[in-house]
Amino acid sequence: MQEHSKGSKVPIKFKTSTKSSWVVPTSKDELTKVINESDSFKVVAGGTSEEFWKSVTENPQTIIDVSKVKEMRCVELMDSHLRLGASLTIDEMQKELKIATTKLAGMIRSEIKIGNT
Repeated sequence: MQEHSKGSKVPIKFKTSTKSSWVVPTSKDELTKVINESDSFKVVAGGTSEEFWKSVTENPQTIIDVSKVKEMRCVELMDSHLRLGASLTIDEMQKELKIATTKLAGMIRSEIKIGNT
């Protein structure tokens, strides 16, 4: 996050060409602001393919990398479901699924014991 002289935070921004820029917001509010201020944009989450870069060269625009938006990196285990944020990597999702499976198995065992006492 870069600081303005007044202390307000702005998303990190890089120029990818003379007509395109790469922006990395870290919160939902920053993401909303970048989208509202952009005439044309593409949303990505981290690395991209060669085909992506060809399209950016042909159609300059703002590229918004959502991989650091904290609200999109959440992990929440509820009674009936597991919520995984859209910006988690596959490795992070696998790790969280393993943890959740262990916790859910313990919760199920507890319910069975309570019901059979």
